[in-house]
Amino acid sequence: MPTDIQKVRMEVADIDTQFPILPDDTYTYLLEKNFNSVSKTAMDAARIILMTLSIRSEDTTVDIFSIKGSKAAESYREALKIYLKDPYNNPVLQNVQGWVGGVFLDQMQENIEDNNTNKVQKINEDTADGLDSFFGV
Repeated sequence: MPTDIQKVRMEVADIDTQFPILPDDTYTYLLEKNFNSVSKTAMDAARIILMTLSIRSEDTTVDIFSIKGSKAAESYREALKIYLKDPYNNPVLQNVQGWVGGVFLDQMQENIEDNNTNKVQKINEDTADGLDSFFGV
């Protein structure tokens, strides 16, 4: 069974054991920050990796991309951008639940009778003549 750090590493494809992009300490911090949520931590890690790639200098850095080449780094950067933009990977959207209220007839009547509830009023011919006063203009 993989650890949470390994799960996050798999999510962001930071799986090269010789040249990891982020150290385990960073993943540990992100997991603690995100209450051990692998999906939220993966999103944070992907952002950090993108920032790391953007400031990396090819002259002074020895990492997986200096060995595999800048094409691999650019492809990885593009893959991370797609990963971050995909709404299916957004942890907030994964936990959203819809709720609709006031649709049953008894609830509708309760809403109509409640003075604290806004009502949509039909504009009929009687009120259409006085639209300026209806909207307070």
